[in-house]
Amino acid sequence: MKKKNILIVVGIILGISAATFISVKVNQKIREVRVERAEKMEKERKEEKIKKEEKAEKERRRIALWCVQNLEGPKIKEIKVGPVTKLGIAGTGGTSIDVEINNMKKNSISFIVDSEDLVPKAGTFDPHSEYDFTKKTDKSKNLKGIKVEEWKEN
Repeated sequence: MKKKNILIVVGIILGISAATFISVKVNQKIREVRVERAEKMEKERKEEKIKKEEKAEKERRRIALWCVQNLEGPKIKEIKVGPVTKLGIAGTGGTSIDVEINNMKKNSISFIVDSEDLVPKAGTFDPHSEYDFTKKTDKSKNLKGIKVEEWKEN
């Protein structure tokens, strides 16, 4: 009887030890999966942010080039291009982009653009702006030597 009781106690101890071991391993695996999932989501967020920044930079350069080729006035050395702003629900009120040329508030222009290709269709100039639309696009002009940056309002 004593042997039987010892075997039962040993069996219970082994069972509890096995259950504890399995529980610890399962919890470790769950933590690993959560960490992997969190790292994957963080990586995807970073990649998405990089893609958005690259797209925004491409859009800025496209608008800046359009300005260089389609505006007349003093030599353009710097263009700050604001973000694409969609007005109304899903852009139904139009799309606009603001630019500032040569770091001068008086050379601020708000363009109404086609939301697909971002080509300005019209623009509102500051009353004292040094720039106006040209009669004809000058495709020979490029962005060489012109600083293009994001325009952030303070």
